[in-house]
Amino acid sequence: MERKPPRPDKLAGALGLARRAGRIEIGTDAVRRAIKRNAARVIVVASDRSERTRQKVLVLAGGREIDVIEGPTQGELGESVGKGPVQVVAVTDAAIAAGLSAIAKDAKETM
Repeated sequence: MERKPPRPDKLAGALGLARRAGRIEIGTDAVRRAIKRNAARVIVVASDRSERTRQKVLVLAGGREIDVIEGPTQGELGESVGKGPVQVVAVTDAAIAAGLSAIAKDAKETM
Protein backbone atom coordinates (compact mmCIF):
# COMPACT_ATOMS: atom_id res chain seq x y z
CA MET A 1 0.00 0.00 0.00
CA GLU A 2 1.51 3.34 -1.06
CA ARG A 3 1.16 6.26 1.34
CA LYS A 4 1.48 10.05 1.10
CA PRO A 5 4.78 11.71 2.06
CA PRO A 6 5.26 12.16 5.81
CA ARG A 7 6.84 15.23 7.43
CA PRO A 8 10.47 15.30 6.26
CA ASP A 9 11.95 16.05 9.69
CA LYS A 10 10.25 13.10 11.39
CA LEU A 11 11.00 10.79 8.49
CA ALA A 12 14.65 11.86 8.41
CA GLY A 13 14.96 11.30 12.15
CA ALA A 14 13.57 7.77 11.95
CA LEU A 15 15.74 6.89 8.95
CA GLY A 16 18.82 8.30 10.67
CA LEU A 17 18.05 6.12 13.69
CA ALA A 18 17.75 3.06 11.44
CA ARG A 19 21.09 3.87 9.82
CA ARG A 20 22.86 4.32 13.15
CA ALA A 21 21.38 0.99 14.27
CA GLY A 22 22.58 -0.70 11.07
CA ARG A 23 19.00 -1.68 10.24
CA ILE A 24 18.63 -0.11 6.80
CA GLU A 25 19.28 -1.18 3.22
CA ILE A 26 20.14 1.61 0.79
CA GLY A 27 19.66 1.54 -2.98
CA THR A 28 17.51 -0.46 -5.37
CA ASP A 29 19.62 -3.63 -5.45
CA ALA A 30 20.05 -3.78 -1.66
CA VAL A 31 16.34 -3.14 -1.12
CA ARG A 32 15.39 -5.86 -3.61
CA ARG A 33 17.68 -8.32 -1.80
CA ALA A 34 16.11 -7.36 1.55
CA ILE A 35 12.62 -7.94 0.13
CA LYS A 36 13.60 -11.33 -1.29
CA ARG A 37 15.01 -12.51 2.05
CA ASN A 38 11.93 -11.17 3.89
CA ALA A 39 14.01 -8.67 5.88
CA ALA A 40 12.37 -5.44 4.65
CA ARG A 41 9.72 -4.15 7.04
CA VAL A 42 8.98 -0.81 5.37
CA ILE A 43 10.24 0.80 2.17
CA VAL A 44 10.69 4.51 1.53
CA VAL A 45 10.90 5.62 -2.11
CA ALA A 46 12.03 9.06 -3.21
CA SER A 47 9.31 11.25 -4.68
CA ASP A 48 11.45 11.85 -7.78
CA ARG A 49 12.61 8.25 -8.29
CA SER A 50 12.54 6.66 -11.71
CA GLU A 51 9.49 4.71 -12.76
CA ARG A 52 11.72 1.69 -13.36
CA THR A 53 12.93 1.75 -9.74
CA ARG A 54 9.37 2.11 -8.51
CA GLN A 55 8.25 -0.91 -10.52
CA LYS A 56 11.22 -3.06 -9.48
CA VAL A 57 10.48 -2.44 -5.83
CA LEU A 58 6.68 -2.51 -5.90
CA VAL A 59 6.49 -5.74 -7.88
CA LEU A 60 8.60 -7.54 -5.28
CA ALA A 61 6.95 -5.87 -2.28
CA GLY A 62 3.42 -6.31 -3.62
CA GLY A 63 2.64 -9.77 -2.31
CA ARG A 64 4.46 -9.39 0.98
CA GLU A 65 2.37 -6.75 2.78
CA ILE A 66 5.30 -4.34 3.11
CA ASP A 67 4.34 -0.69 3.54
CA VAL A 68 5.76 1.53 0.81
CA ILE A 69 6.01 5.19 1.82
CA GLU A 70 6.61 7.96 -0.67
CA GLY A 71 9.32 10.07 0.88
CA PRO A 72 11.20 13.25 0.02
CA THR A 73 13.38 13.82 -3.04
CA GLN A 74 16.41 11.63 -3.78
CA GLY A 75 18.75 14.25 -2.38
CA GLU A 76 16.79 14.65 0.85
CA LEU A 77 16.37 10.90 1.27
CA GLY A 78 20.09 10.34 0.75
CA GLU A 79 20.94 13.11 3.19
CA SER A 80 18.74 11.54 5.87
CA VAL A 81 20.79 8.32 5.66
CA GLY A 82 24.17 10.00 5.28
CA LYS A 83 24.62 9.34 1.56
CA GLY A 84 24.30 11.12 -1.75
CA PRO A 85 21.05 10.95 -3.74
CA VAL A 86 19.16 7.72 -3.00
CA GLN A 87 16.01 6.47 -4.76
CA VAL A 88 14.89 3.85 -2.25
CA VAL A 89 15.67 2.53 1.24
CA ALA A 90 14.30 -0.37 3.26
CA VAL A 91 14.15 -0.47 7.04
CA THR A 92 14.73 -3.95 8.45
CA ASP A 93 13.94 -3.25 12.11
CA ALA A 94 10.30 -3.94 13.04
CA ALA A 95 10.08 -1.24 15.74
CA ILE A 96 11.58 1.50 13.57
CA ALA A 97 9.41 0.39 10.65
CA ALA A 98 6.32 0.65 12.86
CA GLY A 99 7.38 4.17 13.79
CA LEU A 100 7.79 5.12 10.12
CA SER A 101 4.39 3.68 9.28
CA ALA A 102 2.85 5.68 12.13
CA ILE A 103 4.56 8.87 10.88
CA ALA A 104 3.19 8.22 7.37
CA LYS A 105 -0.30 7.49 8.75
CA ASP A 106 -0.29 10.73 10.76
CA ALA A 107 0.80 12.66 7.66
CA LYS A 108 -2.00 11.10 5.64
CA GLU A 109 -4.62 11.95 8.26
CA THR A 110 -3.55 15.59 8.49
CA MET A 111 -3.78 16.15 4.71
